[in-house]
Amino acid sequence: MMKLSQSRVVPLAIFTAITAAVMAILLFQGQLVFGHQDPEGCIPNSAATVRTVDANKADVSEVSHGMLVTFQTILSVGELPEDDIACNFGGGDLSITLPDGTVHQLAGSDTGVVVPQVSHGDPHSASARQYTVDQAHAVNGELVVNVSYENGVSHAAASEATARAASENKIVLTAPSIEVEVSPATQTRFEGEDAEFRVTINNTGGFQLSNVQITDSLDTNCDRALDPLAVGGSQSFECELSPAQAADNVVTATADVTGGAPEGQESVSATATATISVVPVAISVEIDPASQKIRKGEAAGFEITVVNPNPTDLVEVAVSVTNAAECDQTIGAMGETGTETASHTYSCSSILDPGTTVVTATATGTVSDGGKTVSDTAEAEVVVFDAVLGIEISPREQTIREGETVNFTVTVSNAGDADLTDVTVEAPDTAPGCSMTLGTVTAGQEVSNDCTSEALAENAGVTMTVSGTAPDGGPVSDSDTVSVRVIHPGSEANVALVESLSFSLVVHVLTITETNTGDSPLTDVSVAVDPVGVTLTKDSAKQWIGGDDGDDGVLSPGETWEWRLVAVTLRGPGVDVDDDAESQVFTATATGTDPLGGAITHPAYADELDTVEVSVS
Repeated sequence: MMKLSQSRVVPLAIFTAITAAVMAILLFQGQLVFGHQDPEGCIPNSAATVRTVDANKADVSEVSHGMLVTFQTILSVGELPEDDIACNFGGGDLSITLPDGTVHQLAGSDTGVVVPQVSHGDPHSASARQYTVDQAHAVNGELVVNVSYENGVSHAAASEATARAASENKIVLTAPSIEVEVSPATQTRFEGEDAEFRVTINNTGGFQLSNVQITDSLDTNCDRALDPLAVGGSQSFECELSPAQAADNVVTATADVTGGAPEGQESVSATATATISVVPVAISVEIDPASQKIRKGEAAGFEITVVNPNPTDLVEVAVSVTNAAECDQTIGAMGETGTETASHTYSCSSILDPGTTVVTATATGTVSDGGKTVSDTAEAEVVVFDAVLGIEISPREQTIREGETVNFTVTVSNAGDADLTDVTVEAPDTAPGCSMTLGTVTAGQEVSNDCTSEALAENAGVTMTVSGTAPDGGPVSDSDTVSVRVIHPGSEANVALVESLSFSLVVHVLTITETNTGDSPLTDVSVAVDPVGVTLTKDSAKQWIGGDDGDDGVLSPGETWEWRLVAVTLRGPGVDVDDDAESQVFTATATGTDPLGGAITHPAYADELDTVEVSVS
């Protein structure tokens, strides 16, 4: 007896699907022994590429150190020349080598991932791989990514069943660079005032920077060594230049680039310039007059002016004056230029030593903004001189007779220490020849000249005056006086009859006198009596009566000397008295020597003679 039994039956649709899947797997793994072309007449040409995208899935061509990127591997049918068609492919082993050298299997052996069929217009995107950019992995500034596709099955003839592709993708790191900023870019400061800056350093390239150094062209106080700068990093610091300088301040930033930098860019640098406009500060002082000449013992006067020319205040202003400490002054604060207190003037005086002295005024002050000390000097020359102009006339005394002239020697001297100009000598009318112009008489010089007076009739005091101009323009003078005595010599002799006696001899007793009727004394006085033939002097003891009041042998003006003389006259031939004569004439002639050594005798001076007639009884 036949038994019928029931068994499980697989639906046709499911069987067909499973069979197709197994066939596809076998086909992709290259286990099919038959080949075909898909599409017909195609040429094997597999292509593998890599996209590099950022966190926003945007393609990037340049990256920076530390940046997270994603590498997306894409398999596609390669492009062939026109009229050529590439074959579809699938399966195989797909891997990517990152810039750090690590290899990642994306499909194939031991991955459980199968590359599906890749046909025209239907590329395959493998799983992505992330990478943090490291400049140490770069070679000359580039990162290299390699893709390898092997053992793929190409839809071509069985003899050309393997599909493969390889690709190298280079990603460029943004070139290393650094930027320095200085603010403010321009500033104005008073001379000596601090200039303040803020310096900012930015890493504007794709590489981390190390050994960051900042140098300042004006002041090493602003030099800095900074921490490493990450990509996009920034550091700032404050810098103070003291004191400010009028110049362009150049700040330079340098840094080292390590690991994979492009050739020639192992270091980077940048500069920034900040201009400092410095307002000069000063103080000015003037001393007036700049030169002066004064006489010894006089005070030199000065006017000193101090000015603040700055658009800011000055404090602690003071003036110190060398060689004239009396002119030192403390002024204190002075306002900025244009204000009433921006100028200060004062007067002072000082007695200086003889000679040339340079007086130096030094003004100092401190600028309120910045504290800079400013100073200025001014000089004045002072000549202190001793003006001594002298005149001397010689001889000091002279005696002349009436009508004679006088000779003088006039000596002008400059006993001071300064030259005297316009020197002249003025003499009186009695000595017009002694007036003269000497011009300049230098210090220590003596000038002597001889001159003659007019004929003089009376005693005279001759005064001469010398005058000149001193270096200060003032007058200087001196005068001298000498005396001239003019004498008028003269004498008078008288004979007086005392009595006459009648004898056989006639005896005459005579009184003889001599009187000085002039104005000058007479010496060597004598009286010659004729015809007796006797010369009487003071030493004629028998005849001398007296009259010399001073008992000095000098017949002074107005003085009368007296002698007594007895004369005997014989009667007879050869005598002066005839027998019948009634009288005898006696003649007395007086002589003497005046102060100039001249003899006073008859007949030079007739008034000095006297004739006496004596009666004979």
